[in-house]
Amino acid sequence: MTSPTALPSITEQIHQPDPIHRDVALFRMRLYRFSDDLRHYVLAEALEERLLAGHRLLPATLAHVRESLAAIRVHGQPAPYDPRIADAEQIGVEDGLASRAPYAWQEVPPAGKPGAVVVIVGSPRSGTSHLCNLLAHSGQFSYLTTTTCWTWPVYNLTHPGRRLFTALGDAILAAGNKRTRIIPGLVMPEEGRRRLDAGNTRLPASRRAPPCRAEYRTLQPCIVIGQSAYRRHLTINASGSSFRD
Repeated sequence: MTSPTALPSITEQIHQPDPIHRDVALFRMRLYRFSDDLRHYVLAEALEERLLAGHRLLPATLAHVRESLAAIRVHGQPAPYDPRIADAEQIGVEDGLASRAPYAWQEVPPAGKPGAVVVIVGSPRSGTSHLCNLLAHSGQFSYLTTTTCWTWPVYNLTHPGRRLFTALGDAILAAGNKRTRIIPGLVMPEEGRRRLDAGNTRLPASRRAPPCRAEYRTLQPCIVIGQSAYRRHLTINASGSSFRD
């Protein structure tokens, strides 16, 4: 394993994304959607944790990451799990699976049924992701995150290298979602929806939905909160910042 190096700050990566960090973060999120092999999840999470600790990844590892991303775009599935990658990076995948067992959804106490559910519906590129961010930023809603894995839903939230987007102030809300969601260590809201892969608009980015065990009863629209979020969006963008969903 290589010696630690300085990790660019989250703010620096928003303005100037690092290709390696971008690919590793995207690798993890894509494997959550396109792979059922739990070893893939452990490998992807461990690689991102290596970056958060300031370690450089091996050239063969980066080649495997990019090969998998390319395979997903073309075929809808990643390259097969390769134990040699984990061995070369000194990642104990079996130990990783064991350490995540207490965080499996079967072991996590249920949070209870929600009193109300907010469903955001809109046309593509209409600002639905930005509205999701604003509502999550208000602190009045529970939400999925970009580090939430359906197999162990809260494990990654305990990692000391991760930072919740609300700790970065309003500036993070003015950044494009395509950038904020591919920064290692940054915990952003993630929409529970089907959307298209940015690299291939003909390929669904989630072939299967994570298991959802909440029992939704009457949907109660939160119109007042939605209007407040919209005004907040106007205030942020009036300062000269711009965003794209």
